[in-house]
Amino acid sequence: MNNLSEEDVKLVHIELEKKFPLMLKGIQKVGLISSAVERPSTRLYGAEEQYPDVYTKAASLMEAITRWHIFADGNKRTGLLCAFLYLYLNQYYMVIPIDAVRFTQKIAATEKTQQEDIEELIQEIAMWLRKYTTNDPTSFVLNVFKYSLIPSAKLVILNFFGFRKYVKNKLDYYFATDVHPEYKQETKQVFAFVKDLMFEAMLKLSDATKKHPKDLELPILDVMRCAVSDHEILITEENKLFESQPDSDGIRHLDSTCFHCRKQIHLETDPEDEEGYLIFEHDE
Repeated sequence: MNNLSEEDVKLVHIELEKKFPLMLKGIQKVGLISSAVERPSTRLYGAEEQYPDVYTKAASLMEAITRWHIFADGNKRTGLLCAFLYLYLNQYYMVIPIDAVRFTQKIAATEKTQQEDIEELIQEIAMWLRKYTTNDPTSFVLNVFKYSLIPSAKLVILNFFGFRKYVKNKLDYYFATDVHPEYKQETKQVFAFVKDLMFEAMLKLSDATKKHPKDLELPILDVMRCAVSDHEILITEENKLFESQPDSDGIRHLDSTCFHCRKQIHLETDPEDEEGYLIFEHDE
């Protein structure tokens, strides 16, 4: 199966920091990121997979990022979105339901540390992911309406007709502000982010005709989108380019891979900008 890389997880978190400016910034335990991304591929005694299907694999990743406190803030959101992207990369399309924040808060609040209890929690997460996931783009569009848009619209309508207390209590439950009052500062941002995520994913997947998931744009995460001549590379690759030997025209060259879509690309320094460079796709 296709796995997220360490850099993918970091980029997901960076994007969330942009979406939620009140979040504390930074990574607390950088060494645990590699452990988290390797977890879905864990094997027992060198042979049998500990997590045999896409749901338990995504759940193991989500549990790790949510509970290991890798980042200074936003671990629950990062864990949820990484599970979403893990499923997406393997052509499974998840709807993020309106009460997703509540579920991630429940995971984070779990204090059990025994391996048996952790595996039980991962199975619970896997069942939750399975409920909201399909491998059919058309069914995904229907699920977006069923689990995200219609429940949201109901609350808007009830609020319009004066049921404000009921709507407030529901939102407090969905967004866990009854447990974490500080979340109220970002309720509108969370609501808008989930809505936008589902709308954009729905539009992209309803028009998905390409065979391989790596050819599909990842929804909503601007830094992870790729179009022709709009690829991105790691800073280490940039350094390699500028440290390479120039040709007779003074231009430096480097063959590399797009950090996001993994396409083969060719880099050339820009003769008109000493700090700039051009990116070209290799012909198929």
